[in-house]
Amino acid sequence: MHIRLSVAALFLAFAPAAFGQEGGQRYALLVGVAQYAPEMENLRFTENDVEQLAEVLQKKPKPYAKVVVMTAARGQKDAELMPTAANIRKQLDKLAMKCVKDDVLLVALSGHGFDAKGKGSFCGHKAKQSDTETLLPLDEVYSVLGKSPAGLKALIVDACRVDSSKGRPLESAKEIKYNSDEQVTTGPPPPAGVVILFSCSQRESSFESDELRLGVFFDSVIKGMAGAAARPGEGSVSWASLAAYTQSGVQDYSKKSGRTQKPHFKGDTNSALALIVLPPGSRALREDFRRIKLGEVPKGWERDDAIGVRPYKGVPCLEADTKGNHSVTTPKVRIEGDFLMEVVFQLGMKNKLQLTLQAKDGDPDLELIVQGPEGVPLSGEQTKVKLAEIEAKAELKSSQDRISPKPSRLRLEREGTTFRLIVDGETLIARPFKDYKEFESLKIGLTMDQTGGTRDHVTRVFAISVGPRPMSKKKD
Repeated sequence: MHIRLSVAALFLAFAPAAFGQEGGQRYALLVGVAQYAPEMENLRFTENDVEQLAEVLQKKPKPYAKVVVMTAARGQKDAELMPTAANIRKQLDKLAMKCVKDDVLLVALSGHGFDAKGKGSFCGHKAKQSDTETLLPLDEVYSVLGKSPAGLKALIVDACRVDSSKGRPLESAKEIKYNSDEQVTTGPPPPAGVVILFSCSQRESSFESDELRLGVFFDSVIKGMAGAAARPGEGSVSWASLAAYTQSGVQDYSKKSGRTQKPHFKGDTNSALALIVLPPGSRALREDFRRIKLGEVPKGWERDDAIGVRPYKGVPCLEADTKGNHSVTTPKVRIEGDFLMEVVFQLGMKNKLQLTLQAKDGDPDLELIVQGPEGVPLSGEQTKVKLAEIEAKAELKSSQDRISPKPSRLRLEREGTTFRLIVDGETLIARPFKDYKEFESLKIGLTMDQTGGTRDHVTRVFAISVGPRPMSKKKD
């Protein structure tokens, strides 16, 4: 992973917004800066970040009226789209003044930032710390957004927020240490009606992922805007739901990598305008059980009596409380085309997690089974994984330590006819399956080991989501 270096060290507070109204037009300025002066490290996936988000914003039924994407690649063809600080200012001014009161204005910045003497700035193409003309101060962005008549003005910033004001070389950002008497500027508050989502909290770094070929933060933003962040029953994504989804997704992924990255929010708005209106079927399922009453299951889920939501070390999860095999089925959803399913689970020895995507119109169901080892964790046995008729083996976090097991993350994605199964970051199966088409529900099978009889022998699901898979375009 590569680090994205410091944007203003701001202390952020988030006030949830209302959501759901389609409103008027939507406009977006998406900036990905990858190339810098020699004093700063170039970034690899910032252009991927904004290109993939642009594709999501342009989907029907209500695509953004105008999406301006600024990258070095686009700037080679159109000089006005080269992401220099001066060009970003011009494009921002144009879009901000184009809006009217029922419109949405979204600005997303992906790249390096710099905090000099308490003034946080975004670094433009080929930026130098010593050249203020190559930097875009964030308070300047706040001011332009504040003057725009748009009904909802949202700023997304993917950059680090470690303090560079004391002359620390950017190359050492991974090793920066702070003394207790150091103070980090909180910066000016944004104007009324402007909300900001930062990729990390103060004194943290923001990471790029080789696995995702995106920024870790932007990966969650893109998934959320594609529908994963939509609330139950909503055909749109609100600012509040995107913020909540992104915070959860980034923290989960960062923990897996042994890093700390917590998105943070600033500003508040009373706007009920949606960030994006989703096409039918864009949102299939997302559940982390935090809002579910203990002992119950989400509304509309069909279960046997042994399954319910219960706390495990303070975290709600879905599990069975009676020995044997048990199942719960979601309400009908729409899972078609390229999709992504993610499950955070814990699997002890002799236990099994079974996920069945149930098909429509007599087509075959797709079955995925994760079978825990029969022996004790130190026996060397591996967990068995089976997707349709294909088997594989894996070393799972959740089955390696019976005393203090860690959750594992399973990811199943379909691109065209190709299915990929990834568990704890390792790709176990990647091959075409041509017989599987559209699915309409998900059946979750959980076991409690017949011989164990304790909570150490239980299959748990902490979170599950199914939704459209973001575009597959990958660039170095």
